[in-house]
Amino acid sequence: MYTGFTGVLQCDGYSAYNSLGDCVTRVGCWAHVRRKFYDDAVKVKEQFRSTIPLELLNKMFKLEEQWKNLTAEERLRHRQAELKPLIDQFWVWCDSANPAG
Repeated sequence: MYTGFTGVLQCDGYSAYNSLGDCVTRVGCWAHVRRKFYDDAVKVKEQFRSTIPLELLNKMFKLEEQWKNLTAEERLRHRQAELKPLIDQFWVWCDSANPAG
């Protein structure tokens, strides 16, 4: 299906996409990322507990919803000014998280 395709492919983490090689840049989906953090937030004593990364992701989704009717150029400006700082905070949190705890 992807024979001859070059460019960006937004996909989930399905390992078959690894065989596409270097001609395809695979990018993930924030909804899949958020789902993992949400599922973990629910697992704590079988009761929902909000977490820093989940709150940052929710803010990102809320902003994107607010911008859905803007032009591509306007969305880009908002993403650079408002979304990028949240994404930076998200990655800082991920880098500092204790995987064992």
